[in-house]
Formats: sequence, C-alpha cells, structure tokens
Amino acid sequence: MKERPILFSGPLVRAILEGRKTVTRRLVKPLPQYIGGAGGEDDASNWGWETECGAFVVMGGDFKPYQGDDYSHVSTSYLANCPHGAPGDRLWVRETFALDEHFDEWSPRGTAGLGPNVWYRSDPGHSELSTDDRGKWRPSIHMPRWASRIDLEIVSVRAERLQNITDEDVTREGIVWDEGECPPYLGTIARARFAHLWDSINAKRPGASWADNPWVWRIEFRRVRP
Repeated sequence: MKERPILFSGPLVRAILEGRKTVTRRLVKPLPQYIGGAGGEDDASNWGWETECGAFVVMGGDFKPYQGDDYSHVSTSYLANCPHGAPGDRLWVRETFALDEHFDEWSPRGTAGLGPNVWYRSDPGHSELSTDDRGKWRPSIHMPRWASRIDLEIVSVRAERLQNITDEDVTREGIVWDEGECPPYLGTIARARFAHLWDSINAKRPGASWADNPWVWRIEFRRVRP
C-alpha cells in the first residue's frame, strides 16, 4: 500500500466530511492524443502518447502497465498508470489550514510534546476566529502530512472521457445544483453543474475544458479515518 497527498477545495472537503463525495476526477497528464487508425476514435487503446523511447502509453487495452522509460520498447504499447494510486492505496487530503499564531515550526510536536492547534478553513464559522490565536491561512499545497485530518482509501480507478460522467456520478462527486444556475445547452442539470465546477478549476489549461472532453482518471474512494 502506498499513500499520496491530494488537494481538495473547501466545498469538496465539506462534501467528503458529510459523506456526499466518494468520487473525484483528475486530468490525465500529458493530454492523450489520438494515435489510432480511422474509425477507432471510441477505442481507449487508440488514445495515448508516444514516449521518447518510441513506446506508446495508451488509455485502455490488455497491456502491461507502463513503468517508465527504462521499461519501454520501441513500438510497444503499455497501459497508462494513474499517478494518484491503485485500489488499496491511500490518499491524504490537503486543504487550506492555519496553525497557532505563534507556531512557526514545521514539526508535529511542540516544546511540551503537544502538537499545535490546527484550523481548517472549510469548517463552519472560520471567519469568526480571532487571528490573535490563529495564524494566517496557509495554502493547501503547503499542508504537511501530520496536519491532515482526512484519509481516503482508493476503491477503483479507471480512465474515461470527461463528458461520459453520469448524473449518478455527478451526485457522487458531491455536487449540489440549483436549476436556475445551470445553462440548458449543456444537457442535464446535474452534468451542467459539474461542467461549471470543472471549468472553474481547469478551463484555463489548454485542452482541459469541459468542451474539450479530455481524458480523466475517475477515482472512487472511501473515507477510512474520522
């Protein structure tokens, strides 16, 4: 079993804590290109990229998992690996946080053998906290392992096109939508709400918007640490 960090925004952290979010989608990198022949656009084994060694890493098919350039051979196809892990691996959540105002040591133990107080910005009432006690908010990317309060176990992983998401999976993504805020041209209300959220995070990346329909890793997980 391996464990890796993963970033979530405040609303999605709350969805995990409330048990509403059990699936996340993450962009496949590098963006796969169509490398197959005519008529095979719907075949995942025809989407991928060529390595510097001349091997092809593809999104589907009965191939050996790709292990890096030292494992590749010219014109040989390998199955892409999800960088976030495989079933049974753990993810620990990074989120926006703060420590005691006087605490500047990046250590889980203070001089008295106790760790510092940790505040999480996604918790209700964070705006009322006094900065006399709480230090400044720190970006989630800077959260150390010891300050994380959420551990997740990966249940399943698969690659799919972004627009293949179902209404059921939108709900499992933790999305709560309002009919009045969803543009009708994007299809169902649920998918439109998810498309809006996805683009708010990824649209500025070339080839990564909802309209681009990129390949993503669909990662299902369960919470294993209260």
